[in-house]
Formats: sequence, structure tokens, C-alpha cells
Amino acid sequence: MRHKTTETVFHYFNDLRADRSAPLRHEIDPSKLKGVLPDLFIMEKGRDGLVRFRLAGTRVCVVLGREMRERVFSDIWDPAFRHRMRLAAETVLANRNPLELAITATGDDGSVLSLEMLMLPLLSRID
Repeated sequence: MRHKTTETVFHYFNDLRADRSAPLRHEIDPSKLKGVLPDLFIMEKGRDGLVRFRLAGTRVCVVLGREMRERVFSDIWDPAFRHRMRLAAETVLANRNPLELAITATGDDGSVLSLEMLMLPLLSRID
């Protein structure tokens, strides 16, 4: 992990899940993550099988140039990468394993931004 935000969130996740594969969604205490909330997002898989943003922090929305709530996760990616990113999100949810990705984003103006994305599973109930 290259970024302090990623480390902070990952350590919080690990402490919370203890010996489980993932913590329950209701166990997340936003006050414990207040310094990194603008950089966080939560996704969920809908009945239609699509993974959508449930919530997205302000910095996530600024980087992506729009409000992300209810948007399909795979739609934010370049068409050449959509299938892989859809599979990545679905794999994190199905296998309950974290995934860290190094991402290079290119803006409409040609600017380049190096990002790190950490995808962590959350449970909505004890399975």
C-alpha cells in the first residue's frame, strides 16, 4: 500500500473483522474514519446482478466528475477494462477477499492521475 488513506482503511477493516472474512456493514463507524470519508465509497450488488455505488465520498465524486450514487461501477471504466473491473468487484464480493489496485486515470484534458483503490467486502448479515 502506497497511500496513508489506504493503510488507515485497511487496518480499520482488519481490526473490525477480527477472525471473520469481513465485518458487518452496520459495524462500520463513520466517526472512526472521518479523516478519510471523502475518499471512500460503498458498493452493493443489486437484484439485477449489477454492482452499483451505494455511497461515494466527495473526493471520489470530484475525481470522477459526477455524483456516483446508484451508478454502475463498471460503467466508470474505459470500455477495454469494464469487463475486468466488473469481475474484480464481483470477486471481492463473492470470495470476501480484499483487493488493492493501482490505477492510472486520464482526464478529458489529457491529465494523468495515479490512484490506489482498495476494495473490501462488507457483509449485510451473518452468512
